Amino acid sequence: MDKAELIRKKANMQAWAAETRQNAVLLEEKIERLQRAKRRMEAVIEGAWQQERKAAHIDFHPPFWKGETKNKYMAHFHEMESSVRQYVHRLRNTEDRLEEEIRRLSNQLDEAQSNLLYLQSHISNLSQEITEGD
Repeated sequence: MDKAELIRKKANMQAWAAETRQNAVLLEEKIERLQRAKRRMEAVIEGAWQQERKAAHIDFHPPFWKGETKNKYMAHFHEMESSVRQYVHRLRNTEDRLEEEIRRLSNQLDEAQSNLLYLQSHISNLSQEITEGD
């Protein structure tokens, strides 16, 4: 390869490295935002879980309740208990999806950093070839 071709190849690699570096920065920012959201989600889940536990321990057997009133209350109570349980379950599913997305982006970041190391090594080799050609 002649010197001009080596310089052109080096410039292309440097542009690719800059783009890869920018993508890595964007991935890091996304991961940080998702990790903050996950921490907030964990606090919400803890609070909801506490409410679920409280609902499960409500004393709904007053001795003076009988017949239709008790049946209506029990139906509403079980509906509320089921709703809280579903809410906590959905929150946990959302937390799992956040964790999966964080893992996916982390893998992309690792790949970008690996590519960047490869590019930097290749750029260094090209620089050396250009210098030796002088």
